[in-house]
Amino acid sequence: MEYEIVGLGRGAFEAIPKGEELEFVAELGFGSDAPIVGRLMDALLRVWLSRRLDAMRHHMREEGQNLKKIIEAGWKPQAMTTATATPA
Repeated sequence: MEYEIVGLGRGAFEAIPKGEELEFVAELGFGSDAPIVGRLMDALLRVWLSRRLDAMRHHMREEGQNLKKIIEAGWKPQAMTTATATPA
């Protein structure tokens, strides 16, 4: 499942089969895709937002653990839909 944080980045959750188990991977990409200016902006944002990025990593880790529990409990969604979240 992939998602985009409009104007800030993108992320994905992926379940990779490993024998009888699944490896669950969560990725979060933050920053700009612009070639030169994007790298400069990304470096500046990393410095300015270091605490916020740490909080986002922590949140992603917790969400991954919660999703793992849901999957292990055998919950299956009725249907998958495309959703857009708007930050408050």
